[in-house]
Amino acid sequence: MTSVYRPDTLDERRPLGAEERDAFVSHEAFHERLALIKERQRAARRRDEPQKDGGLRFLLELAAVIVLALGIFYGQPYAECRRMKERGEFWYGDTIKSCMKERIARRNEAIEGAGARVVAMLPAWR
Repeated sequence: MTSVYRPDTLDERRPLGAEERDAFVSHEAFHERLALIKERQRAARRRDEPQKDGGLRFLLELAAVIVLALGIFYGQPYAECRRMKERGEFWYGDTIKSCMKERIARRNEAIEGAGARVVAMLPAWR
C-alpha cells in the first residue's frame, strides 16, 4: 500500500484510514504543499525582523510629520496674507512676514483664551 498523507497535518505523517481515502493527496502534492508552507514561514520571519533601513525610514516619517505640522500651523495665515496682498489690502510697508506674525499671534491668543475658559469651567481641585 502506498502511504497517503493528510494535507492539514504536516508534522503528523500517518496514512489515511479507509474512510478518509476520498480526501487524499499524493506524496508529491504533500511535499509541494510542505515546501509552500515553509516558504511562507520564512517570508513571515523576514517580515518580522527589523529592517536595515529602519533609521532612514524613521527620519523620513519624522520629516513628513514636521512638514505637515508646519503646513497646518502656517498654511492658513500664509494663504490669507497672499490673498490680501493680491487684492491690494496691505498698508504701506506691510509684508507677508509681518502679516503672518500678526495672524499667528491672533490665533495663539484665541487658543490661549479658549484654554483659559475651559480651565475656568473645571471645578476647583481640592
